[in-house]
Amino acid sequence: MHPRLGEFRSVPVASAELAVAAGSTREVAALRRAFSFVWLERPRRVLLALTAVWVLHLFDLCFTMRESQELHFVELNPIAARLLSGPEHWIISYKFALVTLGSAILLLLRRHSITELASWFLAAVSVYVAARWYVYFQCLIDDRYSPFVAIGGP
Repeated sequence: MHPRLGEFRSVPVASAELAVAAGSTREVAALRRAFSFVWLERPRRVLLALTAVWVLHLFDLCFTMRESQELHFVELNPIAARLLSGPEHWIISYKFALVTLGSAILLLLRRHSITELASWFLAAVSVYVAARWYVYFQCLIDDRYSPFVAIGGP
């Protein structure tokens, strides 16, 4: 028998003895899987980022629909501003179509590293939009001027 081959054979035996000493083999395998983060592979991370994007864009749509009825609200997106003057289903269809199209493209290419970067960038932009909504509502509550709220001035 080759000496190196004997070394390789002793390693599984030693790990099996360690597993039996620590508990059952299934428990050790479950612990290894739990702490190996194999379940958080790139396609799943892309899906996680897109889930965050969908949740934040749903809040953005709700806030946009709610505030579009107010006189002080100014929509900065010119296409969305035009659609807000029409029936509600136009703006809903527009926003869902954009997020669905972007998500479909990213899901089709989810195994590439650039797709993961794009997904997390999109999630970061969605967090930025959510922060802008927070500042907007906070300024409405505090009744003070903010450049995020109105363009006109104090």
